[in-house]
Amino acid sequence: MTSIEPVTLLKLGGSVITDKNQPETLNHANIQAIATILSNHRPKNLIIVHGGGSFGHHHASNFDVTIENGTFDANEVDTIHSSMIHLCNIVTQTLRSSGMAAIPIHPLSIAWRDSESVFHLPSQHILVLLECGFLPVIHGDLVISEKKGATVVSGDEILINLSNSIPTKRIGFCTSTPGVLDSSGNVISQLYASQKQESSITHSSSTDVTGGMAGKIKQIAESNAPVSIFDLPNLENFLKGDEPGTLIR
Repeated sequence: MTSIEPVTLLKLGGSVITDKNQPETLNHANIQAIATILSNHRPKNLIIVHGGGSFGHHHASNFDVTIENGTFDANEVDTIHSSMIHLCNIVTQTLRSSGMAAIPIHPLSIAWRDSESVFHLPSQHILVLLECGFLPVIHGDLVISEKKGATVVSGDEILINLSNSIPTKRIGFCTSTPGVLDSSGNVISQLYASQKQESSITHSSSTDVTGGMAGKIKQIAESNAPVSIFDLPNLENFLKGDEPGTLIR
C-alpha cells in the first residue's frame, strides 16, 4: 500500500471557473489566475476537484439527470460526460502550461453507486499519482448507479468521499462568494455542524443540479478534516496555511 503524508484537497467551484449563466462558457481569466497561484506556491500532496459550472450542470438539467434521477440513454450520458471532459481538459492544460504536472481523472470510468446509492471511488491509484509527483484533477461527472443508470456525482461529494478515504490535512472550497454569510450578508468566520442552520445559506440562482451552497454545507458536515470556504482572492492565503473565509469544523 502507498503511504503518503496527509493531503490538501482543493475544490474549484464551477461558478469560479465558468460563467454559470451562459452554457459552456469558460472564465479563462480565473482559470489562469488559479494556475498562476498554484504554480507559485507548489503545494505538496494537493488533489484538485472541480465542479461542472455551465458545462455539466447545463446538460444534466436539460436531460433531467440529477444525483437521484438517472438516465439509460447513451447519447445523454455522452453529452454530459463529454462536456465535463472538455472542461477538465481546459483546467489541466492551463495548469500544465504553468508548470504543474496535472493529470485528469474521470469518475465515470472508475466510480459507481451501489444499490443503496452509496458512492464508491477507488483512491489507491490517486495516491500512486501523488507519489509519482503528479497533480490529480478530478471533476464532477456522471457515474453508473445500480438500477438507476447514469446519475450525477458532484465535485463536493467526490471531495468529501476522498477526505474520508485518504488521510487529509485540510480542505478548501474556492467559490464565487467570500464564505458562508449570515442574514446581514457578513461572512461567518467559523461555523460548526450544530450552527449551520443559523446562516443564510441559499441555493444558487444559476442552474445547479447538485444543491448549491446548501448542498455543499450538508456534505461538508460529513468531512473528517477542517474546511475553509473562500473566494478566489483568498486562494493564495489558503495555500499559505491561513484559514480565510468561513472555517467549518
